[in-house]
Amino acid sequence: MLLLNIMNWLIVPIDNLSVDKVVPVQVIWEDKLPSGEAEALIKDKKTALYVVVSSTFSSRVWAEIEITYNFGSTFVEAGPYGSGVPIEPGANEFYLPGGPRQNPWYSAWVSAGNAPWLYWTSTGIDNNIKAKVDPYNKISETNEFDNVGVTSKKVVDSSDFRVLYVPVYFPAWGESSFVPNAGWIQRSNEFLVATYPIAESDYTYMVTSAWAASSPEHNLDWLYDNVAHPWSLLAALFGWDKVVILCQDLGQFSPGLLGIAIGMLRTPENRYPVCVQHVTDDEVVAHEIGHTMYLWHPHDIGTPVYDAQRYWVASRRYEELSRTFMSYDWKLPPGVPTSPVWIDKHRYDTDPKTWIDLSAYGYTGTWQWNLYDQFRVGPDPEVIVIHAYIDNEGVVTAPDPWYYMPQGIPDLEPGTQGNYWIVLKDVHTNTLAQMGFNVVFAYLETCPELQLVEIDEVHFSFTVPYFEGTAIIQIQDSKGNVLYSRRISANSPEVEVAYPNGGEILKLGETHKLTWKAYDPDGEELSFSVAYSNDGGENWAPLAITLEENVSFWDTTGLPPGKYLIKIEASDGFNVGSDISDGVFTLTHIAGDIDGDGDVDYKDLFLLARAYGTTEEDPGYIPMADINSDGKVDYKDLFMLARNYGKANP
Repeated sequence: MLLLNIMNWLIVPIDNLSVDKVVPVQVIWEDKLPSGEAEALIKDKKTALYVVVSSTFSSRVWAEIEITYNFGSTFVEAGPYGSGVPIEPGANEFYLPGGPRQNPWYSAWVSAGNAPWLYWTSTGIDNNIKAKVDPYNKISETNEFDNVGVTSKKVVDSSDFRVLYVPVYFPAWGESSFVPNAGWIQRSNEFLVATYPIAESDYTYMVTSAWAASSPEHNLDWLYDNVAHPWSLLAALFGWDKVVILCQDLGQFSPGLLGIAIGMLRTPENRYPVCVQHVTDDEVVAHEIGHTMYLWHPHDIGTPVYDAQRYWVASRRYEELSRTFMSYDWKLPPGVPTSPVWIDKHRYDTDPKTWIDLSAYGYTGTWQWNLYDQFRVGPDPEVIVIHAYIDNEGVVTAPDPWYYMPQGIPDLEPGTQGNYWIVLKDVHTNTLAQMGFNVVFAYLETCPELQLVEIDEVHFSFTVPYFEGTAIIQIQDSKGNVLYSRRISANSPEVEVAYPNGGEILKLGETHKLTWKAYDPDGEELSFSVAYSNDGGENWAPLAITLEENVSFWDTTGLPPGKYLIKIEASDGFNVGSDISDGVFTLTHIAGDIDGDGDVDYKDLFLLARAYGTTEEDPGYIPMADINSDGKVDYKDLFMLARNYGKANP
């Protein structure tokens, strides 16, 4: 045996393995060129490593590939059967973890179940992104020093992105309340997160209960004024970046319409709302939100790039020729497929912020800008949310409250220019800041073709920085004439939730009366906004805004069973006071229905028994087993379950 080992050692190998290329991929890589790589990797976003391994062996060999990523983390790719990666003679292309795009072992490789995703969990320049073939030297080669390929890449953090879905129905047209299709919303969200430069952990969405809109008219102006614009304010007030209005028949407002960024190509623009046909193509939500991020169609005013290379890491789909999701499938040049659909590099991270002149259409213009530059990360300042109306004679009205918020992202910054101004002054009328904005009494419709629509009145909403000492807020024209002024009172209102305030059990699917008490130390008239949360106050779904009475009615149809909170915000026109119910209350079909299946049976008893004796601080605590919402699962909850045992939701 010793002699055999010595002889094997003396045999000079004549074949070799080498790593020729290493490229981390998340969303885009145009034509597999260096210039087509993404500007940076997004922290906490699924990543694959493209690796090229060359072999001079005359037949297939099997070898592990060791990956170094995330500033020093390692992972060993062991192939479809755990015995190594199949490497054929010549060049071999892999996307790791998980195998090549196509080969005889692809299905086995993907279904092996042991291929994790690569994530970078820190930011900075990672100079040691590495792939090493045959890391344990199991294969004799002519050159063991070219088994490693190394590259570097910048890793950046993405900002949070919060999207609120609002199902809207119109009883006057015979429509009923509806629950959005959960599968479609999930697919729409997955597509958006996959194509936008954001991390999965930075994306949050919420679906509200259905909202009834009264006295609708068959035109987009009505939809904007009476649905999209009010919900934009609600979204801003409760911390949402975008609001997706879901309509059962969007064609009622414009024949054949599937989606519209209804606040764009207006001056001033409204980047919060989009309206989408409920259950349409999975990319429509990303397309319409793209418009609010200054992405435009390639066939009219946008970058004339129609195609893209799809790299969907979560689905292990690579190098697929696609059309960009900002294109229409019926306006494509030859050679561009109608499907699949993805995002192109220009819109993802390349197009600089550039003004598009639209004077040829009788309109001023708009911006074009890539997504990557817009998902910035930074501290959010104190802000004021301002909204008002201005007509074509220069008359400004602002019947609704404005809001001070401790954090927000400003739409306007001090020093911006325009034909109107928002001016902040102190108690001595000294100017603290002024921000300009433009108003045009027309907007561009984009479907089916670009056309100018003239209007008599413009709604505008802006989030502007708050400056310490602000006592007066004015709207001025370009000559300095004060068109509107609002004085800020000294104190914030006080408000207290009355019902439900914690511990109550409310029947799911019914309409419940919400009540509260409020007081303003300065004697100002108050208005109220209402929201609910089913995740302990992490996210709030708006219910109503600018209510004048201390009461609101909540239709709980379509909501999931669970523990809920109510939040009331009182405004005196600027200052805001708020209160949250003292404890969670329960929405359920019947008390004791812990698993939410509509009846109380042995499965619920089993869940309660499993959680018995726990408190809300314990890892085994089940919130719905705490039937009376007192923070612990005990004999009281068991008694309440026993009282309804065997009963079902009628």
